[in-house]
Amino acid sequence: MGRPEKRSNNSNSWLLPREHGAYAALGFPLLTVLIHGRGTAAAWLIAAATCALFVGHESLVVMLGGRGRRMRQQRGHRARAQLLVLSTAALLSTAVALWMTPTADLLAALVVGVVPGALALANLLKKRERTLAGELVAGLGMSSTAIPVAVAGGIEMGLAIALAVLWWAVFVLGTLSVRSVTRRRLPEGRMLAWLTPLIAVCLLGICSGAALAAVAPWWPARALTPAAAGALGLALLGAAPSQLRRIGWGLVAVSVLTFVLLLPQITVL
Repeated sequence: MGRPEKRSNNSNSWLLPREHGAYAALGFPLLTVLIHGRGTAAAWLIAAATCALFVGHESLVVMLGGRGRRMRQQRGHRARAQLLVLSTAALLSTAVALWMTPTADLLAALVVGVVPGALALANLLKKRERTLAGELVAGLGMSSTAIPVAVAGGIEMGLAIALAVLWWAVFVLGTLSVRSVTRRRLPEGRMLAWLTPLIAVCLLGICSGAALAAVAPWWPARALTPAAAGALGLALLGAAPSQLRRIGWGLVAVSVLTFVLLLPQITVL
């Protein structure tokens, strides 16, 4: 989601992810579990490892030629060095976190969090990252990184997964909404134009129904409301590709509202 940022070709500058939406997709889930958890050193170390791998993604894209042959020739050496440094830092941070909190729950959480990321990496290597499935898997990979951070911070595994799934649902609705606009003249866009609001209503209905039946708390339904309302509003307005910048800011506002709605639930979680 979001437009690529323009970066300097200075060979000494760091290679950073270009997609604005990716920062939100990773940052908000991490902030949520860091605030709701106890903020242990292990949690911060795993969060730092996650951020390092996130930044290293751009280096891997450059090495694979995803930014063009010229960029690969000019920045390939820098990309390899940066990826090595970031990968080493991520591994060391994770190892120290496991040494500090050597529990089976944390190890299981790391496995659960890594699997979606591995699938996203496979899509990248197969050059499927830009497909709809590739984007959704990438979003799941970023949201799931919050699971080991949450468990390291003292949050129960089931709740950690629930928070990650909630943020993934927000990402899914945003991604589908954007694709319905950018591909509005294609069959995929026309299908997503009616499918996205339907998914939004279904998700909100499931969360609300579970809360009414007293089998789940109300916080998932409340937190999902901004994303569902945004998807419905965008479908009704019929936005054009020329409005993508405004849509992007709207998605940021949705994420902020979701985050704010989760804050009062700290004592409940």
